Amino acid sequence: MKPSNLSISKDYDHNRELASFADYIFIAVRPTVVPVVLAQIKDLISDKIVISLASVSKNIPIRIMPNLAIANGHGVIGLYADKKVSRAKVAQVKKLLSGLGLVVDCKKESDLDTLTLMSGSGIAVAAYLMQTLAGYGVKRGMDAKLSQQVVTAVFKGALKCLKEDKATFSQFIEAVATKGGTTEVILADLTKSNFPKKFLRAMSIGEKRIKALKRKI
Repeated sequence: MKPSNLSISKDYDHNRELASFADYIFIAVRPTVVPVVLAQIKDLISDKIVISLASVSKNIPIRIMPNLAIANGHGVIGLYADKKVSRAKVAQVKKLLSGLGLVVDCKKESDLDTLTLMSGSGIAVAAYLMQTLAGYGVKRGMDAKLSQQVVTAVFKGALKCLKEDKATFSQFIEAVATKGGTTEVILADLTKSNFPKKFLRAMSIGEKRIKALKRKI
């Protein structure tokens, strides 16, 4: 989809105007506002493909959850379509979104919730881990800007190695964490301090938040 083919609406009158001629309608509002927008355009969308970007929404058969990196074409977009939607329409939507990054076709709505946490929240979690590693450099006297540059380069390098070597995460860790080396003792201490368990606990809190939001809609 070219930018010249995109239009954005921010008010009632414009909602109806755009819905009248659009082929694809993306509803990108808070979950509580989705029913309001649908009520405004319900008589105009019987032959349209309507897609919701809300983390929780009812009465829209196609939902997507993109993360921030779609802005540079390296995003992850979860896509869930209920059984009423034909596979041909799903294929159309996937093709439309493919230029923004990896499109993951979720078979169940709960899979989309999982992907929301992994990619939508995960991109900030990744930045948090990077910030934590950079903080170590600052604590040891490194300039903050340089520390961020170093950590960014480290993550870029790790991603490139994983891609080019076609290695799993475990294989990559094993290749770096040589017996008796510094990496091995760092990772051993993280495991001993229950870091993986605490991390999964934090993610489960995110799951509970999604469920709480669904109950409110």
